[in-house]
Amino acid sequence: MLKLWDKSKRILLIGGFMLASIIQTLVGSTAFAVDLSITGLEVTQSIQHMGSTMNPDNSLTLIRGRRTTVRMYIDVGGTVPVAGVDGNLQVLVNGVPMAGSPFSAENGPITAPVSPDREETNHTLNFEFQVPGFSILGPLTSNVQLIGTVDPAGTIAETNEANNSTTSNHNFECRRSPSIGYVPINYTFPESDPSNMGLPSAFKMSPGIGDDFIWHTYPIPDPPNYYQLPGGATNLTTDVDLSIGTLLSDLDTRRVMTVPTPDLIYGWMPGNPIAGNGWATVGGTSAFGNTQDSPNRYQRTFAHEVGHLFGLDHNYRFLDPEVGFDGGFPGLEVTATDDCDPSGIQGTKCRALKDFMYPAQLTTSAWIDPVSYGFIASHPLVQSTGCRINLSPISHPKIPRIREIVLMTGLIPSFVPVGCEVIDCCPGCPGSMRTKIYELRAPVELTPNNPKGTKQVQLRDPNGKVLFEQNFDAAFGVGDSELEREQNMVPFTLVLPRVKNVAQVVLLSNGKEIFKQVRSFNRPIIRILSPQAGGELNGSIVWEGLDKDKDPLTYSLQYSPDGGRTFVSLAANLTGMEFSVDPSQIPGSRGLRGGLLRLIATDGLNTTITQITGLRVPEKLPTVQILKPAHSMAGEVATIRQGSPLILVGQGQDLEDGPLANGRLQWLIGGRPVGRGRVLQIDTKTLRVGPHQVTLIGVDSSKNQVRATAKIIIGPHLEASATPVIPIVPNIPIIPVVFNNPITTIGR
Repeated sequence: MLKLWDKSKRILLIGGFMLASIIQTLVGSTAFAVDLSITGLEVTQSIQHMGSTMNPDNSLTLIRGRRTTVRMYIDVGGTVPVAGVDGNLQVLVNGVPMAGSPFSAENGPITAPVSPDREETNHTLNFEFQVPGFSILGPLTSNVQLIGTVDPAGTIAETNEANNSTTSNHNFECRRSPSIGYVPINYTFPESDPSNMGLPSAFKMSPGIGDDFIWHTYPIPDPPNYYQLPGGATNLTTDVDLSIGTLLSDLDTRRVMTVPTPDLIYGWMPGNPIAGNGWATVGGTSAFGNTQDSPNRYQRTFAHEVGHLFGLDHNYRFLDPEVGFDGGFPGLEVTATDDCDPSGIQGTKCRALKDFMYPAQLTTSAWIDPVSYGFIASHPLVQSTGCRINLSPISHPKIPRIREIVLMTGLIPSFVPVGCEVIDCCPGCPGSMRTKIYELRAPVELTPNNPKGTKQVQLRDPNGKVLFEQNFDAAFGVGDSELEREQNMVPFTLVLPRVKNVAQVVLLSNGKEIFKQVRSFNRPIIRILSPQAGGELNGSIVWEGLDKDKDPLTYSLQYSPDGGRTFVSLAANLTGMEFSVDPSQIPGSRGLRGGLLRLIATDGLNTTITQITGLRVPEKLPTVQILKPAHSMAGEVATIRQGSPLILVGQGQDLEDGPLANGRLQWLIGGRPVGRGRVLQIDTKTLRVGPHQVTLIGVDSSKNQVRATAKIIIGPHLEASATPVIPIVPNIPIIPVVFNNPITTIGR
């Protein structure tokens, strides 16, 4: 039988003639010359320097525990594109090959262009993997060696096959994901659009959805440390545009009164009743934003407002000259389309997109640029002293020791006009400044001093002697709406050490005294009327309070399921004496003492605390969600090429236990256990081609079990064909070829 394909010489024989000879006769001896080589490996986790005259390639920080894309740039060594180009990528972490390595390209084979366009997803071979974020032993920084090979099966005839591989080395650094607790805002102020009232969508707030833009852009481990705070919604009955500072202050009070305390708190509004997208102070700890998805604003708004809390101000930068990347296959991206990709075919983020701190943007018009990426990667909130294995996947800061504190929240003018010596001449500043001061014993961290701050708080004795002072700052972002400028009031929260003999708390701005709270003679008198000790906490909480000095009283409520070790903030800065609690949103009581309800009242400085114990609250079932590559709540289906790693990400939450530890999360594929943990990388060579059901089972400490499911499809790994791959040559006329011998079919 006449052979058509000589594998040893990689030439096609047709009727006794070499096809290469025919082509050379038609178009010249050099037109079809192919010499595949790799010109670069771009290692990106959302944005990366590549081909820049200002920055070295791959010089942006790479993070352990974060999905990583490697883009393989290929030189075809000729003047025409080459079809059927594939490759593989070996990944060694600290010298040890990752399971399943070498990996297949997620999008291979491709037609390799003569001049690859970085904005085109399929102009490069794209590989996905994830370096473990935690390990029992090993250094903080993982050295990752990448060995890329183009045409590893040798299916393409080349003039030189000795240059088909390249090696590069990269350091992946240890980082932590700051804890962000979120709460729904029950907004009942009358709005013209009813969709902007009531409670926000639970789906849009949920992990893997509400935080998806942060997940795909911020240089932090997967998934973000984002979870719903127990205790239920925060109520807002007044116009949100006239309550910006008050709402942020109330949210921050809830944050501080939650133990363990999250780093940041975020409130979700229903729809978008806000004159803008959301609000946060630069360098603060509380923010809120919309849940508008038509058009989609809410995911980028969340990342934008959290960016303010990190200390980022507004900018007007584009990604140019760099190009971002948001995964290489459908289902992984934050949005299927963006402003540069209306048809939804690209995984790249083009140069014309704006940095997410560019104000007033939709989710589809923004990404993260290298400056914001680098700022977050070096921020103290994400620094970690170690990547040692952590049984609790969400790592709150350790609960600090209980200390005597002064918790001060309220509003302060962002500026005081020239010549103004008293608060009364400050435009938009109410006389009371709506400041709340609580004297507490709590396991919280103190607010650090800001030497550059233009604001100052002083604790003074009855004679005006300063016992303690500290500088701080409070400001909205530059360029925020005129609404903030008209109000001229910025929220702040301070946790200060409690010192003896404090009779006055004074605020100063640029050295000017603008507020003073003087301690009155009498403390508030308060009593919880309902529920009774030993009863059930399942509805309204009712209390009474009075102050002999006729000072207005402000109340906050805490609940502890475990006798005071941990606390849930139910409500903050109330002025009424009744509050409806949603028992489905609070942890079940534990131990002999049962649940503890605490009522805190302040008259401005004097603080009274009363509590009842023995409350009965039913235990709750845990919840679990599959987050990636297909979200169990969204009904997504993800397709992964066989040979490319399958990266499973999920989470479990329990009102009693908190985040479910890695050992309490069990993954199954097709009913077969494959591993445990929030993040699990699977070698797809062990899975058959076709659809699979992925199941995540979560078990709490009481052995209650729940599960979530999602569907994935393992796509075929296209093996090297026995047919040679010919370069694509445009505009070549078709010329009949006369064969000397008949063509014989290969095989039987």
